[in-house]
Amino acid sequence: NVDAAYRVFRRGDAVVAFGETPARGWAHATLPICALPRSFGFSVNAPFDVVASRGALRTSAANVQLRQQISGAVLDACQDDELRAEIFDFLKPDDDDDNGDAFWGACRREIVDG
Repeated sequence: NVDAAYRVFRRGDAVVAFGETPARGWAHATLPICALPRSFGFSVNAPFDVVASRGALRTSAANVQLRQQISGAVLDACQDDELRAEIFDFLKPDDDDDNGDAFWGACRREIVDG
């Protein structure tokens, strides 16, 4: 059972999953798309709008809405004090490891500012 191995939070069409220990996660649209920044200690699954090669996300209003749902799901996870400590220990507000990726950088800011 996946839910037993992971702490899973849903918001809209977005699902975020935290393993037993934080580890670099992946973005999925059923199949893997790309690695998330190193400091994102969770994985994401959502119906992203991707380029034909499935190697990147398109710039689209649908993806922005999904990003906001992802941020919201992570903030929902922060209601658990122990998990919040893990999230912010791993997702350092000043850590800019997203290699200039504006999409995931915005996601980080939404979580940290949330």
